[in-house]
Amino acid sequence: MRFSSAGPGFVGDDGATALKFYSWGCALVAVSLNSPELFRHLTKEWVVEVANIKSQKKRILTNAKATSRNRATKSEVRTRLKNAAESIGTPENPEALRIAVKRLDMAASKRVIHPRQAARKKSRLMKKINAAK
Repeated sequence: MRFSSAGPGFVGDDGATALKFYSWGCALVAVSLNSPELFRHLTKEWVVEVANIKSQKKRILTNAKATSRNRATKSEVRTRLKNAAESIGTPENPEALRIAVKRLDMAASKRVIHPRQAARKKSRLMKKINAAK
């Protein structure tokens, strides 16, 4: 889901608090401009519900938490793949490869990424490693 700007934002009196508001489904999400991470420490104070129904308010928070968790998982997978690719030809490669494959499999089993995408990424990584031998 894409974010769309819902207003100019807010800058506190001290100049240190800077928020930008985005519409996200039926919620407004306040994002700190001081921190580049969107959902790192998402709490109820950060989400301003537009919905009136109690179950929908809960669903908004649940979706925000899941989005945060999925972003972190995808980020870790990308980092592990990059580390494994950079360590080709070094003694650390088998361990980096093991961790990258493990993280891909975990992300696929939790359906953060599609299982075929995990298989494709593993295949491409193995192809790079075998080509370097």
